[in-house]
Amino acid sequence: MSKVFILGSTGLVGSHLLTQLSEASNVAQLFTVSRRAPKLESPKLVATIEPDSKKWLVPTDKGIDTYISAFGTTRADAGGATQFIEIDHGINYALAKLAKEAGIKRVVLVSSMGANANSWFLYPKTKGQLEKDILDLGFEETIIVRPGMLLGARDKKKPFMNDIGLFLCKTPLSRFLHPIEGSDVAKAIGILLNKDHVTDGLSKPVVTIVEPADLIKLAKA
Repeated sequence: MSKVFILGSTGLVGSHLLTQLSEASNVAQLFTVSRRAPKLESPKLVATIEPDSKKWLVPTDKGIDTYISAFGTTRADAGGATQFIEIDHGINYALAKLAKEAGIKRVVLVSSMGANANSWFLYPKTKGQLEKDILDLGFEETIIVRPGMLLGARDKKKPFMNDIGLFLCKTPLSRFLHPIEGSDVAKAIGILLNKDHVTDGLSKPVVTIVEPADLIKLAKA
């Protein structure tokens, strides 16, 4: 039976993951830390509510084997480029490092289409740098998924951006945006978690990176 920690459990993908994994027979407990309480109520859930993200921690004595981060923000929501990096990279990396130090063997990162540490653009550059830094931590198994345009109802309403996104998904540009529902990203992660990956005795960590088109195929399989 698995014990899973989810960062970003109140967000679009994270909330679906929380619900999905709470119903999984092979998951014994779910641990979260967030500024506000998750909507899910489950006997499996151990939720820590802490408004100050600088105080967020990963439990070290609960036997957690899988760390999942679906946590992220945007430059606009963060309040600027510096704040965006501090949140999207800083918090993510700090918690992943704590997870590694706690002996957690598997990490799952919800990244983004086009993530590239060498990009000239802030968002993909930050996502790419986070991928690189988490890979450098050397978990026994690392799974990175790179969804395209995320669709689905969010707690924080952005009607204009949502309308633009839905419009673009009905145009030929859709083939480049790889739109995907947040619930389908969660479904694909669930499938990846259920795959048998042999790590014991291997000389190097197991790394799986799922690109946008493959993520859609996996969710629809």
